[in-house]
Formats: sequence, C-alpha cells, structure tokens
Amino acid sequence: MKNKLNIQLLELIIFILILFVVVMVWIGVTPGSIGKYIYKAEYVNGTTVYLEEDVFNLLSSRYGADKDEFIYCMYGTAEEDYYVINNIKETPYRADSVHVSYKPCSRSRGYLGNIHSHPTEMLIGYVSSCGMSKQDIYTFGSDGSTLSAIICGNDKLAFYEADNLYDALDYEVLND
Repeated sequence: MKNKLNIQLLELIIFILILFVVVMVWIGVTPGSIGKYIYKAEYVNGTTVYLEEDVFNLLSSRYGADKDEFIYCMYGTAEEDYYVINNIKETPYRADSVHVSYKPCSRSRGYLGNIHSHPTEMLIGYVSSCGMSKQDIYTFGSDGSTLSAIICGNDKLAFYEADNLYDALDYEVLND
C-alpha cells in the first residue's frame, strides 16, 4: 500500500512538472528567453556609466579577437550618479583563458579602475558571465579603485562600484 502511494505521488509530481513545462512553452518562455530576462536583471543600480564610442569599439573588437583574458585601466570622470570613461590603457599582464595577473594601473589623474574580460569558452552550452567571480571580488576589494568592469561578450559589459559588488550599473555608449 505504501509503495503504491509513493508511485502515485511520483506520478503526480511528474505530471505537474510536465504541465508546468507545457504551460511555459505555450506562453513563450523558453531557455533563451529566460536568459534575456536574466541579462536585463543584471543592470539594476541607478548609477550610469557612459563609455566613449571609441573605448567601446576597442573593447568589443579586442574581445572578439582574443581567446585569453585581457585587462585595461579605465580613465575618465566620476560624478555623484554617473561615470564617464573616455580612455582605457593597457597595463602589462599575463593571461590564459581563465586567469589574468597584471601590473596595477597607474593612479594618475582620472583613474577609475580596471576592466577585464571573461572570454567565451568554445564549449556547447557555455555562457560567459559578467558576474564577478570570487577572485574578481578579492582583487577589486584589495585594489582600492572606484569602479571595476567585466566584458563578457562583444557588446556585453558589466560595471560595479566598490560599495556594491553584486548589482551591475547601467551603461550607455556615447556616439561621437
């Protein structure tokens, strides 16, 4: 009797799961559309980062061409509710597809922080993340800079402030 109840319960759970999947597909929710919502949800902080178009283009083309991580120092201005990044400079570094070690950026006038890449792996089903890894959080925390950024796609970036490492800032590319 107990085994029969367990089997019926298991059948009910399977039925509910199948029904859930059918309803989700029927209303247009697919794994791809869920990914779009997650991508949008990353950008929830009220502060905005503005990138000069040539800075964005350099980062985007570098990301598309390089399979290993890379890093740049970001320079610009910081205001109360926005940042403007108008220059990036490469700093000496060593990298592979999962790690980058680098010489700290010059703290000259306008230094905001650094941006590094999370390369896309050539594996089926792998999605590069713009979220900060534990190592990113440690490095950013010990760096003492105002801003940290990650590029994880040709046109996908995330910017983080030192006081909030989990909510990415909005960003916008400034056209010339």
